[in-house]
Parts: sequence; C-alpha cells; structure tokens
Amino acid sequence: MPFAQHICCVRPAQPSEAALVAPLIMEAMGADCCQWFVGPNHTLADFRLALETLFACRSTQYSYLNTLCAYADGELVGVLIAYDGGRLRQLRRPFLQLARERWQRNLFDMPDETSAGELYIDTLAVRSDFRRKGIAASLVKAAAEHAFRLRLPRIGLLVDNDNFAAQRFYRRIGLKELGVNMWGGKPMKHLVLNVPAEIPCIVPIATAQLSTPLGVLSLCVDNHALLACRWQGLNAQPDDTSTVVAPSSNAQQLLAEACAQLSAYFNGTLRTFNLPLRLYGTPFQQQVWNGLLDIPFGSTATYGHLAAQLGREGGSRAVAQAAKWNPVDVIIPCHRLVGKYSVGGYCGTDSMGVDIKTGLLAHEGLFFPSK
Repeated sequence: MPFAQHICCVRPAQPSEAALVAPLIMEAMGADCCQWFVGPNHTLADFRLALETLFACRSTQYSYLNTLCAYADGELVGVLIAYDGGRLRQLRRPFLQLARERWQRNLFDMPDETSAGELYIDTLAVRSDFRRKGIAASLVKAAAEHAFRLRLPRIGLLVDNDNFAAQRFYRRIGLKELGVNMWGGKPMKHLVLNVPAEIPCIVPIATAQLSTPLGVLSLCVDNHALLACRWQGLNAQPDDTSTVVAPSSNAQQLLAEACAQLSAYFNGTLRTFNLPLRLYGTPFQQQVWNGLLDIPFGSTATYGHLAAQLGREGGSRAVAQAAKWNPVDVIIPCHRLVGKYSVGGYCGTDSMGVDIKTGLLAHEGLFFPSK
C-alpha cells in the first residue's frame, strides 16, 4: 500500500508528547479493556494518567523510546508502540507494579502475549478522522523496517477476535494468524509477518552524496524522515539500505532539504537543523543520541557528563560506544562529545575520524589538537 502523500513525518516520540499519545493508546485498547485493567473502583481517567506516567519513563512497554508518532499538518494523528518481544517481562513490570500500587490490582500472573524473536506491536492507533488514508500501513511498514534493522525475523501483534475490520486490514498487508493469546481478560488473535521474506522492499528510500570541506557525506531518507547521514569511508556501521526502490517525490524533497541544510551549516549560515529523524537503536543508544541533540552549536560535553545526565555514573565508555553508532553524523552532533583531557574519538576510527571531528569543532569556533 503506498504511503499517503499528506503524512508530514513518522518520527520517534518525545517525552513531552505523553498527554497526546495516551488517548490514542486507550482508543486502540478500547474502553472495556482499559476499565478491566483499573478494576471497578477506578476510572478511565486514572488509566490515562498511568499511561502518561509510563510513557515518560525510559524502561517501560509504553515508553516514548518504543513509540513512533505520525504527524500530519503539525498534528499527531497516529502512534505505534513496538519492542523486542524478548524484553516483554522486563518492560511490563513497571505497569504491573503501578497497577498494584494505584488500583490494588494484582496482574502479575498475566500470560505473555509475545516472546523473543519478534518485534511486538503493542499498540497501533490512528485518529478516527485520519483513518483509511494509509497512515496505519505506513506505521506498520515502519515497524517492519525497524525489525529488519534489528535483525528480528518477524513482527507480531494481537487483534480482538471480534474486530473483523482490523483483521481484514492486517491480512491485506500480509499478516497471518499464528494462534490465540489471552490479553486484557479476553482471547486475541496473534498475527505475524515475517521480515524481510514477506516485505522484499520495506520502504521507498532515496540516497545522495554531499561534498563538504571535510569530506563526503552519504545521506539516506524515506518518505518521512532522515535515516542516515554518514561520512563516506569512515563509518564502520553496516548499511542496511539494500531494500532500495524508486524514491517517491516526498523522499526526494526531503533529501534535497537535508542537503540544503547541511550546505548552509558548512557555509556558516545555519546552526540548528530542522529535519525529521527516524533513529533505530537500543533504548540506551537513543537516550545518548537525544542527549547529543541538547548540546548546542559551539559547545561541548564530556562523555562522563552525558553519562551522569542519563543516570549512568561511570558510564563514559557506554556513552562513547553509543555515540560511535550514531546514524546521523553532524546533525546529531556526536562531534561535540569530548574526553575530559582530550578531544576523544569519532565514529570509532583512527586519525581520519579525529581530523574530521576537530574540523567540525573548529568550524563551530572550538579548537582542539587533533592528536
């Protein structure tokens, strides 16, 4: 199913979107299911507040780190929450603890609705006035691409036995029934889609190379967001763009805008980028990358300082490793992350990478010896 032209972007969620995302999660669950979770002595408003709390946390099933948001005309119109099924019990525990503390509900004996080996789509919701416009299909395709990049062999989800419209939709885009699981107090169909066997071309993408004073950048976009911006010949990260198909006009326009903003940065006329990003990585990697975005032009932070900000005292090496796998060089400014007594490394490489790093810092008015 082609992507709808009016979707502005599909991008990772931010903690500040909790109040916008929670109602869509509840719409996907259904009022009866939400009420079952809180029990007879509490209200749907209580459930919504719980979702907002969980969404703003890092290690929960409903965390913003597991959420993709679809925006059209500046408004949130759809969400998808997905995570590695092998992490279900770890991610679900905060919800179960909250249910016991706030609603006096002991749900710790809930059966597992997913398992290792699949990217589990916990929630898929599209605002009612934006349905049948391709948004749900776009979000599912984004989940399939995420699973492909994480090397998970399939995506999976549960759908109500009585929701025949949803079942028809999922089957139309290729999902097949695997079995029946219990969830929210009722039986649900477990539907799966193998990746990439049943999705040979996951999303249309476009690529380009941009010459800069410090080398050549390779860019990759899909219809809605920048996926990668890497120094040619520098990054050791594997390139998972083998699913290239003919790029759409949306992808071409986004690619042109990304190149224009990068050119303006190197020309000295732009300091802050304004591009939709779709970042794939572990929860900790995404925390580090989001932290890097908070370091302003012409400033630096040490690995240790960022680790402390993320609640990982002594985690300098872990931060450095996450920065090494930053998929969007320059725009996510890992070059602004330095050692306590030296400029540090860059992209996990030797002198060539450090030379680019010191060049970027010098461009921003900061001078470090490259060796």
